[in-house]
Amino acid sequence: MRQQVVMPSAEEEVIVGNLINFKLGYLKNYLQLVNKSLKNKKSIDIYYDYVFPELKNLKDHTLYIDSNLLYGYNALFGLEKKNPELEKLMKDYPFKYEILEYSTLEEKILNQKEDFYYLMWNQVNYNKIINIVNGKSGNVIYQEHTKMSFNIKPKDFKKISSKINKLN
Repeated sequence: MRQQVVMPSAEEEVIVGNLINFKLGYLKNYLQLVNKSLKNKKSIDIYYDYVFPELKNLKDHTLYIDSNLLYGYNALFGLEKKNPELEKLMKDYPFKYEILEYSTLEEKILNQKEDFYYLMWNQVNYNKIINIVNGKSGNVIYQEHTKMSFNIKPKDFKKISSKINKLN
């Protein structure tokens, strides 16, 4: 017996939850990173923590944060929770930041000609991975991997701030 597959229309396609990082703008930056890795014959390790000197640019540039990445979820049940209180979350991050809708960030990734930086958060099983990405080049300039951790927390921004301050 032949099974018929019905594909959703473009209007019905919605990416939610863990697949949020596979939207067009993010994919562009991922592909830039993969292309550079292939050219340089270097692997990418998502569990390796690093800070590149370019991170110091956040002293003078805005860190953009996709509002969709701020939702929290219950690690045991996978249920979405409400967004954290922004003041508490960012209390130890003294630099400029802006929370924006993904569509605005995507527009920047696809069209902006100058360097800009955004936060990316990934959850792989019980591992939280926070990246800061140069949205123009796709370069990941900061990566912090935390075992047995879920959701973005104030201490994540405190770590980022500390790393920025240590760079001259």
